Amino acid sequence: MLLRLLVAGLLLLNIGAATAFENTDTTTFKANSREVAHFQDQYGEMNKNVPCPCIFDQGRYFYQQEINAFGYVWSCREYNAEGLCLDIIRRLPEPYKILAFVANWQEDSEIFSDLIQVYNAEHQQQIELVNVDEQPALIEQYHLTEMPVLLLLKNQTETGRLTGLHSRSQFSQWLEQKQK
Repeated sequence: MLLRLLVAGLLLLNIGAATAFENTDTTTFKANSREVAHFQDQYGEMNKNVPCPCIFDQGRYFYQQEINAFGYVWSCREYNAEGLCLDIIRRLPEPYKILAFVANWQEDSEIFSDLIQVYNAEHQQQIELVNVDEQPALIEQYHLTEMPVLLLLKNQTETGRLTGLHSRSQFSQWLEQKQK
């Protein structure tokens, strides 16, 4: 298990480092290709930092549905019969931003921080954990009167606020409802 985690970590660190084949002039990869030297789509051209299609291969221990890398969300568009990714696509990330505010002086903040870290480990969409003791200007900026607080921002505008300590499933449900 440790070896698998180590290999997966090294794979993610070296994302897009190899450049062994020449891609076609679209986002379609040559059959049986595992590396990318050039990528072009509606967002422009990339000659480096393109995720390897192998990240999305089904049935592999490093299989991912999507990854956030280099300012985009990447996924596989087409699989072959063996579950190998033949074609990757990218899209811009959702405009939502989720902030979780905690404070050292508030006793529920430590539990809340742990819940946020567990949530982030299990979900693609990440919650940014902010300690207001380290960034006190944010208290006034976001009108924070209680801790802990979970804020949902869309295009820098607050669309939802959840105050107090809640279970991970409760704030997960709250996030899903607010983002619809």
